Amino acid sequence: MLRHAVFGFISLLSSVTGAGLLLLKTPCSECETMYAACETAAYMDDAQCRQNANTQKAQCDLLAWTEWQHCRNNCPPNNAGMCLQQCDYGYNQALSNCQRAYTDQIAACDNILQARLPACDQARSGCYASCQP
Repeated sequence: MLRHAVFGFISLLSSVTGAGLLLLKTPCSECETMYAACETAAYMDDAQCRQNANTQKAQCDLLAWTEWQHCRNNCPPNNAGMCLQQCDYGYNQALSNCQRAYTDQIAACDNILQARLPACDQARSGCYASCQP
């Protein structure tokens, strides 16, 4: 994959500067291979991002639940009603924060594909514009 990245970089550099030497130009047969590697890497990074977001969400939810249980277990008997309400409120706030963080992370994951797929297309176009037949 590194070979394709180097070929792609040289192709992109050549197309931008017009300074590519014939020896350094990417063979045209490599343009689709480079594009597939670029696209695959983008989808893999997106999948890893989403997996991380799901893991972080599960850990956040578990921590909120653990803290809620600890809170409820430490309510004094003479003020249990008010204490339990406060524990429940804190738990709901924590879950809301977990959901907000998860939503933000998924939005960041969405940006991976939105940014990288057009860059892959542009690199492929640049490759074909300057490749060695």
